[in-house]
Amino acid sequence: MITLGELQITNFKRIRSLCITFPRQGTILVEGPNESGKSTLFEAIYFALYGQPIVTETNRKSLDDLITYGENQLRVKLSVHTDKNTLYIDRTVKRSKGSTITLRVMSGSGIEEVINSVRAANSRIIQELGGIDGSALLNSCLVEQKKLSKLEELDAKERRDSLMKILNLEKLSYIEDRLRVSKGEIEQLDALKIRYELANCLSQKEQLLISLQELEEDYRNGLINMAASQSKSLYSKIASAKNDLGQAMELQQLLARKKELEGTISSNKPNRSFLEPNTLAALFLSVIILLVALFANISWFIKGLLLIASVAFIAYLVVSNLRRLTSKDATSQASEAQLLALDRKVSEISTSLGLKDLNGLQDLVNHRNMQIAEYETQIRFLQTNPEMVLGVDLQSRKQKIDQIKQEIQVLDHRINWLRSEIPSSEENLRSPQEYKKEIDRLEEDIRVREIAVHILQESTKRIISNVLPDTERNMNLLLPVLTAGRYHDARISEDYKIEVWDEEAGRYVGKNIFSGGTKDQMSLALRLAFAIASLPQERGTSPGFLFMDEPLSSFDEERTQSLIDLVTIGELAKIFPQICIISHSKSFDPGAFQYFIRMEDGRVTSSNLSRREELSLA
Repeated sequence: MITLGELQITNFKRIRSLCITFPRQGTILVEGPNESGKSTLFEAIYFALYGQPIVTETNRKSLDDLITYGENQLRVKLSVHTDKNTLYIDRTVKRSKGSTITLRVMSGSGIEEVINSVRAANSRIIQELGGIDGSALLNSCLVEQKKLSKLEELDAKERRDSLMKILNLEKLSYIEDRLRVSKGEIEQLDALKIRYELANCLSQKEQLLISLQELEEDYRNGLINMAASQSKSLYSKIASAKNDLGQAMELQQLLARKKELEGTISSNKPNRSFLEPNTLAALFLSVIILLVALFANISWFIKGLLLIASVAFIAYLVVSNLRRLTSKDATSQASEAQLLALDRKVSEISTSLGLKDLNGLQDLVNHRNMQIAEYETQIRFLQTNPEMVLGVDLQSRKQKIDQIKQEIQVLDHRINWLRSEIPSSEENLRSPQEYKKEIDRLEEDIRVREIAVHILQESTKRIISNVLPDTERNMNLLLPVLTAGRYHDARISEDYKIEVWDEEAGRYVGKNIFSGGTKDQMSLALRLAFAIASLPQERGTSPGFLFMDEPLSSFDEERTQSLIDLVTIGELAKIFPQICIISHSKSFDPGAFQYFIRMEDGRVTSSNLSRREELSLA
């Protein structure tokens, strides 16, 4: 719990010199006439803690305005006790030269830390106060003069910010801010995803190019094999057709030879007459000569010669004719044998060629020549346009090749866009696996942090939401005390507007219909209820002091006494170890307070607190 120790003031507004020590526990009344410096005491504590004038003052423009008129510098020293450390704050403001500070932080073990930087010291003080800054303190346990309704006038954000600081939830907020995923981290994740996709696209393209190369090579080999196979088949058909042509030519030659043999056989066919006409003529002539020789009246010598010659010639003719007949028979027999062999050969070739009629031989020759020409044309076409005669398997491969090329084209478009999203000066890409690992790590980190932020937000929301019902419950305890039993039941809206049950009206009515004094009492009841609800005793860094500046200005005597009882012997005295009320009212007994300070003209004229007269500015 935070409590105040010694306060020393020199040349701060109306107070020229003051030194008091606040008791660790007790109620303090600060009294005196107007402009005696009572409220300045309140402001000096605020300045010592935060290094600034109270922010609601519109007539203060600079720290110089805090220096007493006619003086060149001010000095405020304040010691503050927390559960762990004691802070010794020493602030100085020199006119036109700004402020300086010496902050000594003394731990319970006696270790001292000295801070002389204003910014670092201010930050450390707020840290030691559990994150409660000036606005949060003014909204809770520092009740300014004529600011009883301050809490009601705050907007939702201001009230939430104050609660965050009062409840020490700024640590949670700090953790939440640290855990909250920043725009830069989202952009970093998006950039990694772009790089991952680019690396993945490049890897896919590389694999597709390898597959394309293999398929194209396989396709080319298939084309070659297919062309070779089809060419082989066509060449085989050409060879078969040429073989048929060869057989046809052979058949034509055989038929010509057959015809020739048939002619030969016909010409050599034996004449069944013994003597041919010429031979008969010669024989007849020889017989006449023989008869002449026998019967002519010639010499016997001549007759003998003619007779011998005629007989010899006749014998020659007979022998010659016999020889002729024998020779023709042999030739005819040989030719007939050859003709029989030719007939067998012709039959074999005709059967091989599938000819039923030798008259179709020429048609067969013409058909085979046409086939050969057609096959040769197909071979030339196949050699120049192999893809035009693809088989089913090769057509499937060709379709796969075209599909891969389209996929590569799509990838190229995507790759170009992804590259445009990456700075041109960036180093080479890493592998997709590395990016995926980093993305998974970041996404898991973001997921966990988002869950943690959600938990913190929900926890903060629940803690803050609990303050309103606690405030309302506390107010219903304080309201009857502060209104002398006139009002007992109040309710508070979410924007901290007060409605009170009015017995005469028989309903809840708004605070604004009541008199000024009653409105102040309701507002004070709300402020005190809020302070109790938002500063639970178990918090080690909750303020243990309550300062109220002129809270009794609109209270009548009865209700004044009710407030005095509340802070001196009532519920507030049990909650806050240090309670200080600034008042110039004479409507209550000052003896109700354990301690008092009487001020006049910026000086303490009497007090039962431990004090020193003057603080050196050296």
